[in-house]
Amino acid sequence: AGRLRSIIATKKKRQVRQQLVASKTINFKKDLVEYSVDQCKVLLAMLYWGEGAKTTNRLDFMNSDASLIKTYLFLLRKCFKINEQRLTPTLHIHEYHDRVKVIDFWSGVTKISKSQFHIYKKSNTAKRKKIEYQGCLSLRYGDVNMFDEVMLIIERFQKSII
Repeated sequence: AGRLRSIIATKKKRQVRQQLVASKTINFKKDLVEYSVDQCKVLLAMLYWGEGAKTTNRLDFMNSDASLIKTYLFLLRKCFKINEQRLTPTLHIHEYHDRVKVIDFWSGVTKISKSQFHIYKKSNTAKRKKIEYQGCLSLRYGDVNMFDEVMLIIERFQKSII
C-alpha cells in the first residue's frame, strides 16, 4: 500500500512540475507555414549548425531521427527554391538491413523519389544488431550560395552572443 501511495504521489508531483514548465515555455504556431521565410532561415541555420557539415561548399545534413530530417527538409524547401532532382539522399545501413524496406521508409518521410537514393553499407562488428533501426540518412544539396547564406546566419548569430 505504501509503494502504491508513493507512486501516486510521485506521479502527481511530476504532473504539477510539467504543468508549471508548460506554462512558462514558448508555444509555436500550429502551422509552420505561418512563419516568415527569414524566421525559417534562422531555424534552418540553427538546425544545420547542430547537425550539418560545415567543411564542404554544399548543404550536407545527416541524422537518423525521421522527424528531424522531415523538419530540415520542410525548412529547406520553404527557405529556398530547390531542384528536387538535385537532392542526394544516401542511406547508411548495415548489410543485415532490408534495403527495400529502409528506402520505402525514408522515401515516405522525405517525399523524395526512391530512384534518387544511394546506399552506403556500413561494416558491422556483429556485436549489436538494431533490426528495427532505419539507418542514418545523409541529405546533400550542392549549392554554394545556399550553403554560404546558412553559414553566414550561423556566424552572425555567434557574433551577436559573444
